[in-house]
Amino acid sequence: MPRIEMTIVGLVAVFTLTSVAAAPAQACTNAPAGLLGWWSGDFDGRDKAGVAHGELVGAAFEAGVVLDAFSFDGFDDYVEVAQDSVLELTNSGTIAAWVRPSVGAPSENHPIASKGDFSAGSGFALYLTPSGALAFQVGDGHTFDDIITSTVVAVDQWTHVAYTWDTASAAMSGVVNGVEVWTAVLDQPAQTQGYPLRIGSSDDGNRNFAGGIDEVLLFDTAITTAELASIYAAAADGLCCVDNG
Repeated sequence: MPRIEMTIVGLVAVFTLTSVAAAPAQACTNAPAGLLGWWSGDFDGRDKAGVAHGELVGAAFEAGVVLDAFSFDGFDDYVEVAQDSVLELTNSGTIAAWVRPSVGAPSENHPIASKGDFSAGSGFALYLTPSGALAFQVGDGHTFDDIITSTVVAVDQWTHVAYTWDTASAAMSGVVNGVEVWTAVLDQPAQTQGYPLRIGSSDDGNRNFAGGIDEVLLFDTAITTAELASIYAAAADGLCCVDNG
């Protein structure tokens, strides 16, 4: 920003206009390439990366990590994003979110986000087990991998969780608070064609998340651990806005 400096020369005041570099204002982090959907939970189910907007079914809102978050009662609340060709994944992908489970030992799994029909062995689901362990399922329409990690997500505390998979490298990994906590060999890709995306519920609605879910992100690439660490480190500043919807 310009700055005016005054120098007294004899009885004459000389004013000099100089330029002062402004401090960087950006504290948010830029979205990695391949962002397909961004459901922030800020007062509605809008997709901030496109037009795949979600419909709230019983879900409410609570204070989140970045502004507000979706809030679920653990019984019949969820957000449903209708089937959209833009959101179809096969060879690679990443699903990430901030989560705050409110129940330490639910009787069923706690789905964070799911897309597919697991009775048919297709799609993917990021979830917490009844013990609170982070887990992931991915299926190709015939069989699916079910990976349960040893990482337990704390109750009533915001934790950033993510799962990435890539068919080309036959690899999948889980990342918690910007740190890779496990890796495994990917046996088959995720086949998600024709199914809606649900936040806070399983595909059949029989298992539901209790607590808060914030900043749900879906990518069509396996973004790196470093990129996930940047999203985690941005915390309340979140992603820089790429609002297209």
